[in-house]
Amino acid sequence: MTVKRHIPTLYCTGYILMLAGLPFSNFLMSVSQFVLAGTWLIEGNFREKFRNFFHNPVALLISSLFFLHLLGLAWTEDFGYGFHELRIKLPLLVLTLVISTSPALPFKTFKNLLLFFAYAVFTGTLVSTGEWLGINNELRKLTGLPEHLHLDNRSISLFISHIRFGLLICLAAFILVYLSIFRGENLPGYKKLIFLLTALWLFLFLFILGSLSGIFIATILLFAVCLSVISAKRFRIRAKLFSSAGILLLGVFWSWSGNTLLQPCDKGKTGYSVLEKVTTRGNPYVHDTLAGIFIDCRAVWINVCWPELTGAWNQRSKISFDSADMKGQPVRFTLVNFLTSKGLKKDMDGVMALSNEEIRAIEKGYTDVRALHSTDLMYRLKQISEDYRQYLRGGNPSGSSVMQRIEFWKAATGIILENPLLGVGTGDVPAAYQEQYEKLSSPLPEKFRLRAHNQFLAMGVSFGITGLTWFILTLLYPLFYKKKYSVFPYLAFFIIVFISLLSEDTLESQAGISFYVFFNCLFLFRMSPDDR
Repeated sequence: MTVKRHIPTLYCTGYILMLAGLPFSNFLMSVSQFVLAGTWLIEGNFREKFRNFFHNPVALLISSLFFLHLLGLAWTEDFGYGFHELRIKLPLLVLTLVISTSPALPFKTFKNLLLFFAYAVFTGTLVSTGEWLGINNELRKLTGLPEHLHLDNRSISLFISHIRFGLLICLAAFILVYLSIFRGENLPGYKKLIFLLTALWLFLFLFILGSLSGIFIATILLFAVCLSVISAKRFRIRAKLFSSAGILLLGVFWSWSGNTLLQPCDKGKTGYSVLEKVTTRGNPYVHDTLAGIFIDCRAVWINVCWPELTGAWNQRSKISFDSADMKGQPVRFTLVNFLTSKGLKKDMDGVMALSNEEIRAIEKGYTDVRALHSTDLMYRLKQISEDYRQYLRGGNPSGSSVMQRIEFWKAATGIILENPLLGVGTGDVPAAYQEQYEKLSSPLPEKFRLRAHNQFLAMGVSFGITGLTWFILTLLYPLFYKKKYSVFPYLAFFIIVFISLLSEDTLESQAGISFYVFFNCLFLFRMSPDDR
C-alpha cells in the first residue's frame, strides 16, 4: 500500500528519465522503460487496463507495428537479425501499453515535463557549443582526459547522432513557442521572454550544428506558427504583423537556399584552358580531362605533379603523404581536392602556398577550403549542388551523404519490386540489400552499402506494399482521430517525425523509435482536449 501511494511519482520518474535520456543516453532510455513498466505492474488493475487498451483504436494501431514485425518472422530466414529487430521495436508495445493505460497527467505536470525536456535539450546544445569553441578540450586537459577531435560541426553532437539531435532541438524549440505564445495567458512576461529567447537559441544552434534536415523542419514549423497567429482572432495586430514579416523572411530564406542549390557551374573556372606541361621546377604535370570530377567548378585531376606533392606535403605535415587523414581518407586525395578548391595547381608551389591552418584542416580531412570560411549551411548547400551535378555526369556518389541516398533508394525500390506483396520479412533485410547492390552493380563500396534511409521504403522492403500501407495508416489515423491536427504540439511533433521518415530510417534505432513512440503516446494519451 505504501508503494502504491507513490505510483504517480514513479510514473513521473520514468517520464523524466526518458526525457533526459533522449538527448543524452540510450542507457537512461532503457532504464526509463523498465521504471515505467515496473510501475505499471506494481499498480495492478490489469483487467481495466487491458479493457481500456483494447478499446483504444489509436493505441492498438501504434502497437500493431510491433506485431507486424513479429508476423514478418513467418517468411524470414535470418532469425538472428529478426529477433534483433523485435528487440529494437519493443517500445512500440511496451511504451504504448503503459502510457495509454497509465493515470492522466494534470496539465501543470504535463507542462513541467515538456519544459524539462526542452531544457535538457538546451543543456545538450551548451555542451556541444563548448565542443565547437574548444572549451571542452581545455577542461579535458585539466582533468587528464584525452582530447576529442571534432572533424566537422556535425561531430559536436557528442551523445547522439547530429540528425537525431536536430529533431529533438526542433521539438524542444516549438514546445517553448507553444507554452509562451499559445498557452502563455497566465505566464509572467519575463518567463515568456526566457522561453522565446531559448527557442531562438535552439533555432540558431541548428545552423551551428549544420543539420540541414533540422533547419528545413524548423522553417516549416515557423511558417505554421506564423500562419496560426495570423489566422487566430485572439492575437493582436502587432503579433499578426510580426508573423507576416516572419513569413516574408522565411520566403527570402527558402529562395536563397534554392538559388544556392540551383546555381549553375561557371565553366570558365574549370582550368582546362591552362593545362601546362611542366611545373616551375621543370617536372611534368599529369592531366586527366575525362575524369569529370569538379570542386567549385574546378577540375580536380589536372595540373597534378605527384613527386612534388609528396615532397612538399611531407615537409609541411607530420602525417605521411601515403597514409590516411583523421577521417580515414587517403591524404593524397584530400590534399588534391583541397588545392583544387583554392584554385591552386597540385605541385610544390601549391602546397607551399597553404597556410598552417589549412594544413591542419587537410590533416583533419577537409577537402574544400570553403568549409573553413563559409557558414556550414552555405557550404553544405553548395556541396550538395556540386555532388548532384557530378552524380548526373556519372560520378561515384561514395562519400556524399545525399547522393548515396539515391543509391540506397534504388536498391530498396528494386527489392520491393521483386517482393511486392509481403516484402522479404523481418530478418532478411541485410541480405536482400547486399544482393540487390550486386545486381545493380552499384558503385558504392561495401562500407557505404547501407539501408534505405527512408522509413517508408524500409517498411516496403520488409513487408511489401501491404505492410507499407498499414504503416501509413498507423501514422495518419492518429492525426485525424478526434482532430488531433488542431493540437499544436502534436501537429509540430507529427511534422518533425514525418519529414524525418523521408530522409532517415528513424524507427530502426533505439533512440529513434523511443523518440517516436514516447512523444506520440504522451501527446495522444496524456494530453487532455482542454490542454491544447
